[in-house]
Amino acid sequence: MQLLDLFYQAGNWFCHAYNLDLKRWFVLRLDKFKVVKQLKPDRVIMSKNELSESYQEYEQKHYCIPYQCLLTKAGEQKVKYNSYPIMKVIHN
Repeated sequence: MQLLDLFYQAGNWFCHAYNLDLKRWFVLRLDKFKVVKQLKPDRVIMSKNELSESYQEYEQKHYCIPYQCLLTKAGEQKVKYNSYPIMKVIHN
């Protein structure tokens, strides 16, 4: 696994992680980790830019299911503070 970032949501710490063997992205809860080891020096990893680009591409493909919902003012505030970066509030 190669970690891209750390983030806090709903009382838990998470990370976006790329599995180098499976070539897949995961969102992992940090409190579920049992052991963390450094990769062997000869292991090929991606640069921060390559990793970020790969994650952006993954997000565009993975989160491509459109949906809509009606929000109250309180609901809009909750979305504003607890949404994923790809979520948007549109006023019609």
